[in-house]
Amino acid sequence: MSNDLDFLNEAAEDGKGMVSIPKEDQLRSLAEKAQNLWDLETRIREFEDLLSEIKKEAQDLSDRVIPEAMSELDISEFKMLNGVSVKISPFYSAKITDPRGLTWLNENGFGDIIKGEVSIPFPKGFSSDVLANLMKVASNVGLSPIKEETVHPQTLKAFVKECAEKGTTLPSDYFDVFIGRKTKLTQQKDKV
Repeated sequence: MSNDLDFLNEAAEDGKGMVSIPKEDQLRSLAEKAQNLWDLETRIREFEDLLSEIKKEAQDLSDRVIPEAMSELDISEFKMLNGVSVKISPFYSAKITDPRGLTWLNENGFGDIIKGEVSIPFPKGFSSDVLANLMKVASNVGLSPIKEETVHPQTLKAFVKECAEKGTTLPSDYFDVFIGRKTKLTQQKDKV
């Protein structure tokens, strides 16, 4: 403990290593800045929550309410008084929920939409010379290649659209498919 005191005494004598104590007005200014940041971050969270709610409401109008109302009226398109065109268009969405979905695609002649990828994790400092002959020597250098097969989401979406248009049904055990209608609003550009 005397070493700690000696250090403090030496620091006090030569003035080096001393930390100046902030003045009250400096601390108040810093606290105000920190409070301002807190207030802004709180407002950002509130606006993000509000934006999320607004997006959900807009999606419900676009995907359900307006298409249903237009179906009841037996119309697929109309123009509002402000010149905005309202049109109902088909909407497709899907994801593969089970790896057997890839097998199903292959077995049913749709394997060409599957893309393959091989990745190999390398430890830090791994020799770049080995990278040149990666696939040939991966097992010889103790690496474990990871093989992954996927279908890009946009490719799957286009495939589902094509299947729906042809009347082909995808097995629900392997695919989560949503086919619906979506409202599209278009503002006509002013002609100059």
